[in-house]
Amino acid sequence: MSSGMDSRPVSLTAGAVKRFQGERGMLVPLGDATRAMSSGMVSWPASIDGRGREKVPRAGRVLTTGWGGGGFRDFAVLSQVSVLVCVTSVTPPEADGPLFECLVRHVYPPLRRRSDLPPDLAEDPIRVLIVEDDENFCIWLAAIARRLGLNVTTTADGVEALEKLHAGEYDLLVSDFRMPRKDGLELIADVRAEPSTRDLYAVMLTAHDELSVKLTALTLGYDDFLAKGCTEVEVAAKVSAARRLLVRQRALDADAQEWRDIANHDELTGVATRRFFFEQAERHLADRMNIGIVLFDVDDFKVINDAFGHLMGDRVLKGIGALFLRSTRSDDIIARYGGDEFVLLVLNLTPEEIRAVAERLAAELAQLRWSAGDSPLRIVTTIGIASSVLHPGAKLEDLLEIADRDLYARKAARGRVTA
Repeated sequence: MSSGMDSRPVSLTAGAVKRFQGERGMLVPLGDATRAMSSGMVSWPASIDGRGREKVPRAGRVLTTGWGGGGFRDFAVLSQVSVLVCVTSVTPPEADGPLFECLVRHVYPPLRRRSDLPPDLAEDPIRVLIVEDDENFCIWLAAIARRLGLNVTTTADGVEALEKLHAGEYDLLVSDFRMPRKDGLELIADVRAEPSTRDLYAVMLTAHDELSVKLTALTLGYDDFLAKGCTEVEVAAKVSAARRLLVRQRALDADAQEWRDIANHDELTGVATRRFFFEQAERHLADRMNIGIVLFDVDDFKVINDAFGHLMGDRVLKGIGALFLRSTRSDDIIARYGGDEFVLLVLNLTPEEIRAVAERLAAELAQLRWSAGDSPLRIVTTIGIASSVLHPGAKLEDLLEIADRDLYARKAARGRVTA
């Protein structure tokens, strides 16, 4: 739907203006109304000053702005306000107060992208940190951001801003250039140096227009600029553009996480993939952590597939995976190593503790039962164990070979070795 407005003339008493201001949309003075206010003939409702701006900024859909009405429709669109009242003239006060001659305009914003739709209230709002030592400008800027649906936190200097960034999670940083204790350039350099904040979208506020300042700011890590002399329309446009980018980035991050989960988890059993196991094991060894490895091999699994079919074999593997996920710690990594083989990675356990964990899990697996015809189906697993404590400096391949030799030695001891 294209952007547009339909209008109808109305007359509102001061009380009706107050109700509209609190309930419906945006109130804008135009023409004769502006002159009437400036002459002192009439006054706006208590929260509006003589130029049509709110004295006390607050959250909500009511938005008023300066002289003349230029760009108000676009501002209404950006601010997601559906009704715009343009006050064109004011009748001098009578007993029931002044009468405001108005045009009520319904605003229909364009919907060009999915991200132009109103934000899903079920999602977390965009979290913005505004760093500005000019209290009045900070209040004005924060009020606009809140009207646009952002969750706003403010602070007055760069040092406190860093503390807040480290203490909480933010999506957007809006920072002044000149500030006490730490200026905007020092702040963004620290932000980009921290892994937890290096991807934060950052906008610099500045009253300077020097090219060298902007180039330095971009080089150090700012993504955009906002002039101190900006209008509300410009602020709304910048914030809306930043929100679109952040919403899009959140969607991309969610998709990437979903694909990582798919890549890192075995579809049938729900445990980790072999690749994920290797990545994590190599990382722990590089960090010089003590690791233990346990191999689990389901004895005679081919017989299950041949006698009861591959669907039954899948049921068995699903049951094994579910037990492993229930019975291991959150920092353990249990992965599917081969067709009917699983591998467990445990951290910081003694060889005796690793053996105890392996034997407990094997015993629990032996208690599982599946319905297969007239008799329940059960499994037996053989384990193989290796510990980096017993083999200092061993590579992952060495530990896996040690566990594999231990597994086949146990099979041979029970007469279960198969070709």
